[in-house]
Amino acid sequence: MRTVVWRSGLREMGYGTDVVEIREAASAPEFAVVRDLIEQYAQALGVDLKLQNFAHEIRHLSEVCGRPQGCLLLAHQASQAVACVALRGLDVEVCEMKRIYVMARLRGSGIGRHLVRAVIDRALLLGYRRMVLDTLASMHTALALHRSFGFRPTESYYRIRFKTRRSWSLTSRTPDPA
Repeated sequence: MRTVVWRSGLREMGYGTDVVEIREAASAPEFAVVRDLIEQYAQALGVDLKLQNFAHEIRHLSEVCGRPQGCLLLAHQASQAVACVALRGLDVEVCEMKRIYVMARLRGSGIGRHLVRAVIDRALLLGYRRMVLDTLASMHTALALHRSFGFRPTESYYRIRFKTRRSWSLTSRTPDPA
């Protein structure tokens, strides 16, 4: 995957640089960084993730969300990892976007939007035709972000349904050529 670089406007927000890079985690140290960010995400949610088998996911992150069926993307600002997103294959045509997380101090900077775009592009390159995700109904900013990319409400794709969780789906009309 090519590294995605853009000017984010972070300098105007008081950060030293406005350059942000998104690249795929490919080494054990990078997987450890993703693991740390996802654990921060889980703490910030304040919700018990046991029913999603979170402990297993974290222990086996590179197998659950890594190549060849998925990927883990990291966003770096001033050489510090500040955000992540995971892609997990569910079957040959369907994948799941998981664990999108941006550090609190950088929310509203556009990093989340760029991560979503990058993970959708990666899914298309991997040949997926549909992407699903779930989010808590209370996460209004995340819901708006997903809607802005064309995600639509769908039936839960988990065996266990939660009243506080919403499932979303995005279907590709024609995958972009690799």
